[in-house]
Amino acid sequence: MIALAALMTGLAVGLWLSARDGRAGRLDTFARYGRHRPMALGIALAIAAMVASVRNGATVTEAFEEQAGRRFATPRISARRAGEALSRRADDHDDEAHIRDAARQLEAACTLSDELGCEASRCLEAVGVAYRRTRLLDDRRREMMAGPESTVRLLTGLPVLTVIMGEAMGAHPLAWMTSSVFGWVCLGLGLGFYAAGMIWTRRLLAAMAAASMGELR
Repeated sequence: MIALAALMTGLAVGLWLSARDGRAGRLDTFARYGRHRPMALGIALAIAAMVASVRNGATVTEAFEEQAGRRFATPRISARRAGEALSRRADDHDDEAHIRDAARQLEAACTLSDELGCEASRCLEAVGVAYRRTRLLDDRRREMMAGPESTVRLLTGLPVLTVIMGEAMGAHPLAWMTSSVFGWVCLGLGLGFYAAGMIWTRRLLAAMAAASMGELR
């Protein structure tokens, strides 16, 4: 009985030590993963996390340091430091232009809060609202332009597809266009009209994009 009790005690201690070491290893792995590969929250959620940190008692600098993953040498929040914090949390839908614009707005919000004594969380929240509105406008614009852009891409490739189909059917349009003066003239005219059509369609798309942005605003 004594030997059995000692065996059971040793087994329990071994299982406890194994579980503790495994839990510690998982925590260490999670900590290293979170330090080197932070979760991509997106700019909007990163700004919301900053607002929540400030409202919970953290300073503005601490809120930015938390998102940047490092300590700053000075408490001043510059566009570079804000961009660093946002870049670390940006997702696949946030491009460099979004990060740059949001970083400048965050710098202006922090400067406004320091100089005028405005509530920091409200200034940061205003930047978050403005960024979400900008993203919504961009998404709506992409949705509106998706149809015309796909149509233009299809029409742009049709001449090349027609030549390829002619070669496949045995008509040999390339040989005809390059074997006589009349063929070269037709080829030159075709390329000229093709280039003019590309320029025209690009200007139409640019005008349509500008008009759609004006309507959405």
